[in-house]
This record gives sequence, structure tokens and C-alpha cells, in this order.
Amino acid sequence: MRISIFLSAVIFIAFSYTGYGQTEKGKFFMAGGSAFSFSSGTSESNDNQGNSGSNDLLSITLTPQVGYFLANNFVAGIQIPYSYTKSENQAASFSTSSFLIGPFLRYYFSTSVPILKPYLNTAVSFGNTKDKTEIPFLLVDDESTSRLTSIQLGAGLAIFLSENVSIDFILEYNYASDRPEEDTEIELTTDSFRAGIGIGVFF
Repeated sequence: MRISIFLSAVIFIAFSYTGYGQTEKGKFFMAGGSAFSFSSGTSESNDNQGNSGSNDLLSITLTPQVGYFLANNFVAGIQIPYSYTKSENQAASFSTSSFLIGPFLRYYFSTSVPILKPYLNTAVSFGNTKDKTEIPFLLVDDESTSRLTSIQLGAGLAIFLSENVSIDFILEYNYASDRPEEDTEIELTTDSFRAGIGIGVFF
């Protein structure tokens, strides 16, 4: 039922507007983050000896973007990804935070439906990540910092709710390289996929 209502709303908006100039050369673009997510919860585990435990989890990711249309449908700008993850139980807590900055490029494709614009997005970001471990009963309070490089390749769909506002859906591949500041010969690399939703503003 909810899906049919959403599709009906999209079709209604599509035929209510004849076209927009949102992605024209000379326009500015701001996004609250196509990869915005917030989650919290509790995980439980049990071992073979009947012992059990739980961890409280918190995860926040923000990717604000600001850009300028250098040509019709083509925008270039700066993004500032930030993420924070924390897991804790009665004995210990572990947290990771990262702050990056870097350029992004995005190209929109025009379609026969004016409010629907698929797009391709790529970005490279550089910054630092901080890991912290606290185990009070062992008097452990460790903190380490590493240099982080992130490369993103994504494809998405912008649904324009008005001439200046869109809802963005994106599926993104992310490659990350993590090098501890204490030992630059060590490199941890990760490959991941994620889906996101955000809001774009054009002016």
C-alpha cells in the first residue's frame, strides 16, 4: 500500500510540472548527504559455555556537499564526510571517528520525465581517523590516529519535489586505505557497498 501511494505521488508530480532548470550551468548545489545514516541498537552474543553479553551500538555518517554547475548537468564541488561509530558493554568501549575532505564530480542525465534525473557521482576524500579503546578494569585507555584515503563511485536517482529541492537515492562503491601514523608501512584497505538517501538543494 505504501509503495503504491509513493508511486502515485511520483507520477502525479511528474505530470504536474513541465520542466526545471535546476541543473543548468551557473547554478549552485548543496546536499545534506546522499550517504546520511544514523543507527543505534544492541547486539547480543552467547558462547558454548552458556555465557552471554550485549553491546550497545551507535553509528552516524554525514556527507555534506557544496558544488557549482560548470556546465549543464555537470557539477563539481567539495564534500566533507564525517562518521562516528561506538560499541560498548559493561567491560569496555570501542569508538572510531573520521573526518575527511575532498572534491566530487556529478553528472545528471535528462529524461522524458522532467522530475526524474539519474546521475553518476565520483569523489576522492582525504583525512584522519581516530580509534579509541577503553577497558577500565585493565586500566586500558588507548588512542591511535591514522591517515585515511577514500574513493567513491556511485550511481543514483534524483526525484525533484520542486524546482529547488530533490530527494536523492544512491548506490555507492567505496574503497578506503587506512595507514597508521605510527607505522606508515602498514596499510589496511577495505571495499564496501552502501545505499543512501539524501536531500539536494539547487539555487
